[in-house]
Amino acid sequence: MAERILLSLLLTFVVAGCATPHGRWGHEARYAPAVRGYVLTADNGSDDPTEGAPTLVLTDPVTGDKLQCQEQVARWIAPHQDHAEALVHDENLELAGVLAMAPLVGAGVYLALPGLALVGTGSLGRDIAGSRDVADVHAEGEAHVRRRRYDEGRLLLERALVRDPGLAQHTTALLYLGIAYAELDREDEATRALEAFVRRAAIRDVKAYRTAERWLKVLGHDVHVDCRSQSPYPLRWSET
Repeated sequence: MAERILLSLLLTFVVAGCATPHGRWGHEARYAPAVRGYVLTADNGSDDPTEGAPTLVLTDPVTGDKLQCQEQVARWIAPHQDHAEALVHDENLELAGVLAMAPLVGAGVYLALPGLALVGTGSLGRDIAGSRDVADVHAEGEAHVRRRRYDEGRLLLERALVRDPGLAQHTTALLYLGIAYAELDREDEATRALEAFVRRAAIRDVKAYRTAERWLKVLGHDVHVDCRSQSPYPLRWSET
């Protein structure tokens, strides 16, 4: 039964074929309002990336800020395209490795397909447990802010961000921390946290960005960026 499942997956990979940069990332970098920045994602006739579609949010590697203007994209598109092409190349190499191992499946040799199995080592178990703890601290911090327990929420969110700086980019931690600071009359810290969320977070959440922008207006700040253009930026992939 296991062999049939694996062979079926291999057949699916063969039929799907190798990914291409233009197929995966589209023919142009475009400004996505739901992300508040330029992205690379498959062409779908929309300014925003399709929910769940592979998406690269383009950033300034020096500041970490998202690219919000076409002129910024023109400056930084080369290294981002190199990275995008490398991701597709590595994915295709993994696929080729899986296909090369196909004969071993029939011979009864165990084949671990990428993303389908985890090897349960003691070290991995500790890493997962540690990550779960950070996630719990983050979730509890946001819950405290929603319940108007601002100082408790602030402390937890600060701890979570110190333990895992990636939360600033991939979650709403900075948004909730900014709200907590604002409610505690720590306006300078609130402004920094909220601006950092709008400029750096790489999540698809229109409501969250609008909330941060409203708070910034209350605090007397505006994150509007004056751009010469926010039009799509055409891409030229090495394969074409």
